Amino acid sequence: MNCALFRYFGTWEFAEAVGWQDYEDFDFDGIKDLAADRLADGERVFTGAYVITNQGISAPKQEVVVDIFLKGLHAATPNLIQLATVSQSWEKVATSMRTLMGFGGTGFMTKEVLLDTTYTGFWNSVFESPEDGTFSYP
Repeated sequence: MNCALFRYFGTWEFAEAVGWQDYEDFDFDGIKDLAADRLADGERVFTGAYVITNQGISAPKQEVVVDIFLKGLHAATPNLIQLATVSQSWEKVATSMRTLMGFGGTGFMTKEVLLDTTYTGFWNSVFESPEDGTFSYP
């Protein structure tokens, strides 16, 4: 979840301000409020490195990211972990993750978030290495 949070907002300043979020106590409202406050103060929240769209939803970007993309991922996380554990396959996890709003399309955000998780200890608790070897970007 933190990899997705930090990837979607994309700036180290915002990541530092929001801090690490525990899955069980993920502070969706606090994240939206912090983003809105920082934007109102002219502080960096989103990166310009890639475009994050609101997917046609008429709401501020931070609300779409949190309420649609991150909450959807949060709800799907137990199933994604189960799929990773049972299938031992990056491809199957990525394919499932791409059905979530904000993670579909070309699969870019899915790839980025899954690759970011390789820098954490998360995957060691699921499997040593996936049976399909590598994660490929479609």
